[in-house]
Amino acid sequence: MKTLDDRIQPSGNEKSSGRRRFVRGLGVALPVTLTVSARSAMAATCTTVSAQASIDLANSHNSLTDVNQPCAALSPATWAGREESEFGVANVNFSSQFGGGPNKTMRKVLRDPNATAFQKHIAAAYVNSVHGKVGTKFYDIDKLKAMWNWKQGHNGFYQPLPGANWDEADIMRYLADTWS
Repeated sequence: MKTLDDRIQPSGNEKSSGRRRFVRGLGVALPVTLTVSARSAMAATCTTVSAQASIDLANSHNSLTDVNQPCAALSPATWAGREESEFGVANVNFSSQFGGGPNKTMRKVLRDPNATAFQKHIAAAYVNSVHGKVGTKFYDIDKLKAMWNWKQGHNGFYQPLPGANWDEADIMRYLADTWS
């Protein structure tokens, strides 16, 4: 005859059955969770400037239209290795577009060993933007000009949104995140 304690505590079989259901549930849920959150290894994922600034400010920003969108932008090193003909209309004078900086075409800036990393990042981003390799919601020529002139911005920083102050390193990190 079972006592009250026996009726409250499950038998060994019932305990095992519960564990199996739990493990089986994890076995199904875990791969699904990993699949949903996985990024493509073939493309970078873009985040809008304001979404990235929000993330940097540790705000929750989960708009699916602003984050983790595929990008096909190319890095400065990749563009530097391309033929001049591949630049097309994007091979314009850097200083004429940005009101300062090297007095060279974008391709020459990207290939110049004396150009700064920041100049190369801006040049590559410009070429990517002109070629449509990154959507205008992520950055366009006007945003790139504001990034280039970050020292003249709000208190000496580029401000993608109020309260977010980006310096040269922050801007380069953001642009590099768009390269595949």
